[in-house]
Amino acid sequence: MKRYDDWLPRFNTFIKGRSGVPFSWGKQDCCLFAADGVYAVTGIDFASELRGYTTAREALRILASRGNCKGLANAALGPPTSWKLARRGDVVLHMVGRRQALGLCAGDVFAAPGPHGLEFLPMSAVLIAWNV
Repeated sequence: MKRYDDWLPRFNTFIKGRSGVPFSWGKQDCCLFAADGVYAVTGIDFASELRGYTTAREALRILASRGNCKGLANAALGPPTSWKLARRGDVVLHMVGRRQALGLCAGDVFAAPGPHGLEFLPMSAVLIAWNV
């Protein structure tokens, strides 16, 4: 997967545009947020076949059929790497309670959808990452 030459301003515009958008299944959940971020910097939508769900039940059923967030990211982005090697725009895996969740590396923090908009959390909370 190749990033656009101007991927950084595209990524920054994407993050800024999503900063106040609250979590919403099928619109601004962890998987679609990560996929939309990858699309912003590469033009490739790794979640195109997943889109259309609107409830937690539907989303969790889809994720379970694909090996949860980790399986989905592995299938789309290849094998993961250490979170310590992640760079801005890479997809990251973290836990929300007992559930896997995806986010995007934004430097020394990562961004993930929260109830009131994007949350920026320390990269040390990331388990693994996928280079984009």
